[in-house]
Amino acid sequence: MTVGFAILLAQSGATDQTARQITILITALLAVALLLAASTVWYWRHTDPRRRNYRPGASDHADSAEQRRQVLPLEPEVLAETYAEDEGVTVDEWLSLTGPDALKRN
Repeated sequence: MTVGFAILLAQSGATDQTARQITILITALLAVALLLAASTVWYWRHTDPRRRNYRPGASDHADSAEQRRQVLPLEPEVLAETYAEDEGVTVDEWLSLTGPDALKRN
């Protein structure tokens, strides 16, 4: 009877040890999961394109109008004039060399 009681205590101690190890393992995995979730949220907030260019304030409307003006391309005549001035030729010469008719001649 004494030997049986000792075996039960030994098994009980081993079971407690195993349960403790499983509890530690589960706790560690939950901690890793929380760290991954936190880092995902942090990364998403810092790389979200909608938040990256957002600057709160009254100047939002002025900035967007200015950005739209910068995005719109120049008129072809203004562009041709700019390129012609850079090359040191007249606008007509520039258009004759680079315009749609120049491709037909070659």
